[in-house]
Amino acid sequence: RPVLSKWGHIEEDAPYEAVAELGLDFRKLELVGQTPAISIIDYLKTHPQHLIVLATHQTKGLTRWVKENEAEPIASRTKSPTLFIPRNTHGFINPSTGDVHMEHILVPVCKHPDPWESVEAAVNIAAQLGVTPEIHCIYVGD
Repeated sequence: RPVLSKWGHIEEDAPYEAVAELGLDFRKLELVGQTPAISIIDYLKTHPQHLIVLATHQTKGLTRWVKENEAEPIASRTKSPTLFIPRNTHGFINPSTGDVHMEHILVPVCKHPDPWESVEAAVNIAAQLGVTPEIHCIYVGD
């Protein structure tokens, strides 16, 4: 609620119901499983989503080999589009104002899988955010 208040969407002392009136539904769940990734994958089997947004760690060197990745298995084992947000990056939404700044979107493409779903998702996300960025499709390969 503090962020929504800072952005001017609700009053500072607004009740939780005010968040629901914006069309947002926040739930705190305690999922128990072997790993966070397995718990989330199991949850998604019975609660499919249209988009998964994952904060990720950018590991390098030896850490990349010994630390189990949680984000990639979620994306590869579910049937939902997934947006990765690497830690310590500047996003496209200003955390102070809620303003959207998105001038360019990169969509790498290849013959397989068909890139159309990715292009369509980029166009739809931009439209929902009220921006019209340049969408750059690049093909790397034979």
